[in-house]
Amino acid sequence: MNSTSRAASMATLLGVAGTMHFLRPAPFDAIVPPQLGNRRRITYASGVAELGCAALLAVPATRRTSIR
Repeated sequence: MNSTSRAASMATLLGVAGTMHFLRPAPFDAIVPPQLGNRRRITYASGVAELGCAALLAVPATRRTSIR
């Protein structure tokens, strides 16, 4: 598997996981430690972060930025 296909696979995985944070947030809420505060807010924030990383990986010009 070359680096382009690995990046595409990872972008897909992160995109699906990030989307699931919004479609089915309850399982993600359950694993957020209560000490961090509002669980749903943390779930949504981590979903946004995953979608952002997926977008960076999907674009070859920003791929290097996304893995640092």
